[in-house]
Amino acid sequence: MARAIISFGHLSRFTLRAPWWKKQQDYAAVKTSEDEETMDTAEPVYHPNMLRRVALGHIDKSTRMIKFIFFSFVMLLVLAFVVMFISQLVFASNQPAQNNVQKSKMNTASPSPQTMHPTSSYGHAIYDGHLHPPAAKGMRSILKSPCGTNATSARAAGCHFDIISFAWLHHKCYDAELSKSFSSIHEWEWFLQPNREQPVLASEALSGNYPVLYVNWEYHVRHCTYMWKKMHRAILKENGLETIDWYIAPDAVVKR
Repeated sequence: MARAIISFGHLSRFTLRAPWWKKQQDYAAVKTSEDEETMDTAEPVYHPNMLRRVALGHIDKSTRMIKFIFFSFVMLLVLAFVVMFISQLVFASNQPAQNNVQKSKMNTASPSPQTMHPTSSYGHAIYDGHLHPPAAKGMRSILKSPCGTNATSARAAGCHFDIISFAWLHHKCYDAELSKSFSSIHEWEWFLQPNREQPVLASEALSGNYPVLYVNWEYHVRHCTYMWKKMHRAILKENGLETIDWYIAPDAVVKR
């Protein structure tokens, strides 16, 4: 329902005004419509400071992650180093004890290869798996131990006690020149025990009366070298092949 308001100053003019409650409803409707349209069509606007804070936040997270990975890797390296260091200490502390045990076993059970080597004029044995005939008929008689089984029978058979082989050898196998050269290298020592106790004089050792004596490691090395020399010299001599097997293993028991 409209109400006419007449201005007394201007009688010819008048204005129609809507009721006050109608204006508020229309205004509210229009206002709501404009707000919805603005919200649908407006684009987001960010403040520069807000963008900067977001970027800095991402950078801080990345930096913290890199630092965490780096320090984790460093800690793993330190832990590995500590474990290796402790292992080395444990190994070093156990090594002397193991060496002492090995030395005690070697001294009680067998002669040490670093200090001595047993030699014997008896008990040599060879296994020959080859089915080949003897090089000559004379070899069979030689392989039957022509020097006997003791010093008395060896002397009676005209055999010589060789310092290199440390055994009684037939005259065909004995190389006097090479044996003299071996004797002049060093003042060799012989012992009755593997721990190098009870030394034996050189004259007694070379008498051939001892089936087993013990010597230093250097003696063993020289012995091997001169045994090869004996073999080569015997091959070059006349009828050397007939006796080569014999003096490599004197007083041997050959199994075929």
